[in-house]
Amino acid sequence: MSTVGIIAEFNPYHNGHSYLIKEAVRTLQKETGETPGVIIMMSGNFVQRGAPAILDKYTRAAAALEDADLVFEIPVLWAANDAGHFAFCGISMLSQMKTDYIAFGIETIKSDDSEDSMALEKTVSDLKCVSKILSEENEDYKIILKSELASGLSYPSARANALNKYMGIDVRTISSPNNILAIEYLTAINKLRSDIRPVFIERKGATYNDTEMYTGYSSATAIRKVMTERNPDTGILKSNLPADQFEIISGLIRDGYPFIEEPDIMPYIISQLKSRTNEELLSIMGMNRELLNRISKANLPMSYGELVDYMKTKNITHTRITRLLVQIALHITKNEFIDNYEFPEYANLLAMRKSASGIIKNIRENSDITIIDKKSAFQPVNDISILSRSMDCRASDIYNEIIFLKSGLRLPSELKSTVIVK
Repeated sequence: MSTVGIIAEFNPYHNGHSYLIKEAVRTLQKETGETPGVIIMMSGNFVQRGAPAILDKYTRAAAALEDADLVFEIPVLWAANDAGHFAFCGISMLSQMKTDYIAFGIETIKSDDSEDSMALEKTVSDLKCVSKILSEENEDYKIILKSELASGLSYPSARANALNKYMGIDVRTISSPNNILAIEYLTAINKLRSDIRPVFIERKGATYNDTEMYTGYSSATAIRKVMTERNPDTGILKSNLPADQFEIISGLIRDGYPFIEEPDIMPYIISQLKSRTNEELLSIMGMNRELLNRISKANLPMSYGELVDYMKTKNITHTRITRLLVQIALHITKNEFIDNYEFPEYANLLAMRKSASGIIKNIRENSDITIIDKKSAFQPVNDISILSRSMDCRASDIYNEIIFLKSGLRLPSELKSTVIVK
């Protein structure tokens, strides 16, 4: 059986995610004549945009089994990192598992007179060209990028402008969140010389950051906004969530469950800022002198939103700040493994279908990666795996404490957790 991988956050799992998986399967059925197994690489309790997930990783993984076969965790060292490291880790893990395909959503930019198929073909071509330039580290492009950064732009804006000037590609094509990740996936495939073949699926429904709710296909951003309202509209949620996921979320709403939000990590941020020296804070993953000077002058106490707004500048994006705050809260420090794009030799299994045992067997027989299905029994053996696993456990402990303090609900620690099987 062939397999298709999807790298995701599922925060929470919604109709757009379900569509992506089903469309990827349909596309490969049409091309190959067989139904592939679906392997998910998913962020754990903290997600790439820099926030605690609205639901814990096992609940989100279980929801994905409505369409997927296996759900593994992307370790927090890479899940709570920039798009390049996040994508590189996901592709590396899927490559180690000998996954055949990687499917991801892309956003097309259509001119008034262009047909949908032509726009999709043009977008795919542009994304492939961009990833080639980035993976080859083209010197002419890098000169333009350096000039754009010197003008005071944030890195994402500077990169989009540089690629536009160097290649003439529409800035919108290389600036949308989905396409940024698509470029990183393709670049990782090139750099790793992976045999994984990309499957491009046009995104359906609202854009990534759209906060408006629609019938059927709203963004995860909009869905989270409704979930955390005082009196959520469960009707509009029902139209946007797969049936099993809606039953879980609507049940939590009826019970008055306090969903996890970004400000919930503020006590952990304050604790780190007050207890660490400047040199210790400078060792945090996303920290530099400019950011350290800025955060050192913050007039604490202040709210999470006030701190984010205070930290943000023209050349520092909102997401970079929120990601840094997660890294501070978890005390994720710079290390040589991240710098050298080295990854752990394990994959933490969160959820699986009973029918997926054959895929598990195939991975174990054809790969050196260790699948963690018995949490307490796993003993990492090399330095990167030891560090990564300890950070995953720390992230789970902090997340579980947040849940307990908000709701009184006690979730099992990472080492006492069990794989969800359906």
